[in-house]
This record gives sequence, structure tokens and C-alpha cells, in this order.
Amino acid sequence: MRIARRSGLSVLEVLVAMAILSGLLVAIAGYLSSGDRFRAMRSRHSYTVIAAQNQIEYMRTNAAYTKYFEDTLYETAINNRIYEVSRTRILSEEDAYGLVDEEPETLHEYEISVRHIDSNAKPLKVRFIQGFGK
Repeated sequence: MRIARRSGLSVLEVLVAMAILSGLLVAIAGYLSSGDRFRAMRSRHSYTVIAAQNQIEYMRTNAAYTKYFEDTLYETAINNRIYEVSRTRILSEEDAYGLVDEEPETLHEYEISVRHIDSNAKPLKVRFIQGFGK
């Protein structure tokens, strides 16, 4: 007597194939969601750079009309996101100890710090030297 062979898949083979397929789908979904998070992080960083550039351009434009800029802290909105921008004058040793002559220097060092309000990321910090008109 001959035993007939069945063509097709057993229940066990189907279950193993479904387990492998579901594992692959979970891995792909995780990869796609991490890409979205990375894209959002890069977008926040780009807008942070724009906020810092705006402050630097403001200072460059108005440098001819002042001897120095006061420290300031403000919030600005870029693309429906709120950013905190701070501008701090870095004092030279002479400034810090009160050894400055009556005529202030025409070059000052500043630090611009920008951070996204809703993010725990470190703020973007830019230091630069600005020249001023007399």
C-alpha cells in the first residue's frame, strides 16, 4: 500500500511563517518611527540655528548705532514652535574688574544661546566678536 503525499503547508509551518513575518513588521515599524523622531529633531535644530542667525543679524545691522548691546532674554516663534533666545555680553578682564577707560572698546564678545522650549536638548550656543561704531 502506498502512502499518499499531501501537497500544501501544515499548520505548524504557517504559524512559524506568521511569527517571522510579524517580527519583521515590528522591526520595520520601529525603524520608521525612529526616522520620524530623527527628522523632528533635525527640524528643531534647523529652526534653532535660524533663531541664532536672526539675533546675530540684528546685532550686525544695529552695531553702527550703539556702543554695545545689553544682555537680553526673549522668546520667539518660528514655524509654530517657541524658542528661548538669550544674548550675553562676555566681559573682558578689564571690564570685569572695572579697569576700563571712559571710552569703551569697539570690539565685544557675545554669546547667543537658543533652545527649544518643549525640548530637553542642550541649547545651541554661539560665541562671536562684534565690532561697534564710535
